[in-house]
Amino acid sequence: MSIKLKAKKGNSPIKFLGEYDKIVSYDDLVPYILNDDYRGFENKDSREEYDNLSNNILMNGLNRPIEVWYIEDTGEHVIMGGHNRRKILHTHYITDYPIKIVGKTNNMSCDRLYAAWSADNVRINPTPIAKFYSIEKRIKNKEETLGRILSKEERDLICNEIGLSPAPKGQYTKIYQLKHGYSFKGKTVAPQPRLIKDLEDGTKDATVGALWSVQLKYHKAKHNPKEREYEQDPNLEEVMKRVNIDMVKGLKQYALAMTKLDVPLFPGVFITDNCDKQFYSGAIHYMAAAYFVESFNNIDSKFTARVSTNSEKYDIYIEDQQGEIVNTIEVKNTDKKKPVWSSDNAKGGYHLLVNYSKELNFYVGIMYIDADVWKEFKGVWSLKLHDACVESEKTFSYDYAGRVMLDDGVYTVQKDIIVI
Repeated sequence: MSIKLKAKKGNSPIKFLGEYDKIVSYDDLVPYILNDDYRGFENKDSREEYDNLSNNILMNGLNRPIEVWYIEDTGEHVIMGGHNRRKILHTHYITDYPIKIVGKTNNMSCDRLYAAWSADNVRINPTPIAKFYSIEKRIKNKEETLGRILSKEERDLICNEIGLSPAPKGQYTKIYQLKHGYSFKGKTVAPQPRLIKDLEDGTKDATVGALWSVQLKYHKAKHNPKEREYEQDPNLEEVMKRVNIDMVKGLKQYALAMTKLDVPLFPGVFITDNCDKQFYSGAIHYMAAAYFVESFNNIDSKFTARVSTNSEKYDIYIEDQQGEIVNTIEVKNTDKKKPVWSSDNAKGGYHLLVNYSKELNFYVGIMYIDADVWKEFKGVWSLKLHDACVESEKTFSYDYAGRVMLDDGVYTVQKDIIVI
């Protein structure tokens, strides 16, 4: 049997090749209650599958009707197989929707209807967050139908049916903890809406396990003075403003000394001619921290700075007169013309930002930024000068060498020629 499915005026009809019970309108078809959640977040595979089906329907016509269950209490036709077919026909302004009734039930919450939907969707592999929201809705609907809270065993069964493990370290549990928080060693681990959004967006290739680890890391940092992101301290900022330009002159002296360093046994063989760029940059990074600490401690104040050890999270720790950590400074440097600093972790708080040229002209400034200003892509975090400047407009920013300026709405740096 072959018919033409009508379209809105000005649009082409589409052939239908197959058997059907009747033709209905778009509004006569109701998606199954879990389907929007289950397929709500696209991934590469689902987009490719949809595009292939759409092209095939346009070129060859629709071969299968939309399969529905008839709900006797409401007269609705609930889609069991064909949610994408309905969407594709609607996208191309088709007004006729061929359906085949494959089952009947009294209400939408019927377990038989859920079993039929599950069987039709077993071939689909949606994102973990889509499965999670489907589980949450299924649990809610089941509890409303039964008029009671489901037992752990009943909830676990739903998780396993939809394909997300409810084990203590399973994906369902981890997403639940990301969304709602949980207790860890007597303290509350806060929910992470930003990380949930990463899962929903699906653009960062971030796994559930990796994001859950980030949540726990933030929690541990909050309760560990050596990892904590501290609030601004105006008194500390006044001391920071008094750090001398000699800090930057020392950096240039050190960098120049490296370029001239050789030994009598091998005169003319210089380390900077043979080391990789990362080694050179790393040396400047550590000396920037050391010189800042030295300059900071020469100022008479109630604070003392120290350079961190390799096992500590931040590069510089600020302590009070009792030796308690009261703040931190992260040091970042780069030689890029458009400064972008990189890191294995996103850190919030004070940042000493260094940008140098091949000629050893310098921009050095200190800013207070939130960890959210860092941007992540496949496990590497980056901080753009513009983003840091916009953030620090409402917090704290001070330039030691060079200056930042707006160029056509974008912050850039002008480096100083350091005279030594």
